[in-house]
Amino acid sequence: MTAFLFTLLIGLMGGLIDVLPMIKMKMDKYSNFSAFVHYLIAPFIIFSIK
Repeated sequence: MTAFLFTLLIGLMGGLIDVLPMIKMKMDKYSNFSAFVHYLIAPFIIFSIK
């Protein structure tokens, strides 16, 4: 459970770092959502590779 929360936290931080400048540039909401989900899911894939 702790590894799941850590991975989720890493994804949230990465997503926010990527999306905040995009929001400031007034990009499309679908682009913002896509980038956030990408950075949210990517750590789960990376940390599960053996």
